[in-house]
Amino acid sequence: MIVRRALIACSLVGLASLFAAGRAGDQGYSAWVALTVVVELLALGVAARVRQRFEPGEPSRITWDLIVGFLAVRTLAQLRLLSFYFDFVPGFVESSPSLTHIYTVWLRYLYTIADLLMIGGLSSTIRSYRALGLHFELRGRDWALIAVVAAMPLSVIASRDQLWSDPHLAAPEISLTIYRMVAAVVSAAIAALSLAVLRFVQQMGGGQLALVWGAIGAAGLARALSFVALALLSGISPAAGDLAEQSMLWLFASAWFAGVMWQWQIGRGRAGGGAIAPATKRLDMR
Repeated sequence: MIVRRALIACSLVGLASLFAAGRAGDQGYSAWVALTVVVELLALGVAARVRQRFEPGEPSRITWDLIVGFLAVRTLAQLRLLSFYFDFVPGFVESSPSLTHIYTVWLRYLYTIADLLMIGGLSSTIRSYRALGLHFELRGRDWALIAVVAAMPLSVIASRDQLWSDPHLAAPEISLTIYRMVAAVVSAAIAALSLAVLRFVQQMGGGQLALVWGAIGAAGLARALSFVALALLSGISPAAGDLAEQSMLWLFASAWFAGVMWQWQIGRGRAGGGAIAPATKRLDMR
């Protein structure tokens, strides 16, 4: 019940933020980004507590180590982003051209590091399922969808004029181009793994654990789609591209928060998602 209320609140706040960003311009958009970071911080706090419930060496502990690492590194990347929106870039950085370049260009790779940790977490989850004897299989249409998301980097190439520049840089440069391509490839990998996780969730037949990984799989898909939305819409309207991207990132943050909260409720023995499906009962009651 608590998680469902939180999801309703996130939905209402997201809709209000979308409206405010559309009407208030940059100020409304910046506030929405800040709210998204708050939700991600809440998810990080809950995930850290979930992680402590597993003993070192357990497969689930490894998974949640990776998840907490992902959320922590992403938080650092998001705080860097907020420093641009709210003008609190450190003075010693602004006074040094080389540090400004590192801060603006190379620290973007914090997102890449975070995404790689997320890939590790999703992969660890799939391995854990199989190690427990839960035989999940991808179907033909799943492979077809994975093939589609594998082509995501093409959207970046097609939108290079809109995406291969940065308002904080004097001119486009090759390092930013490389980052965009790396981010697109990693996002495609996240989308493919998220589709696999969502298929496995469907085969679980319901239960609390299905809610957890259904939310996390949806979060991964939203993260990848944010990149596609920005790429496809920026050529039509930069403002529309930004709003579409931020809408997906809000869904991403909300889904992560819901997923970790459901996992927290499982650990406390609450019936947060209805009856436990027989195929996943051993995992849910750990």
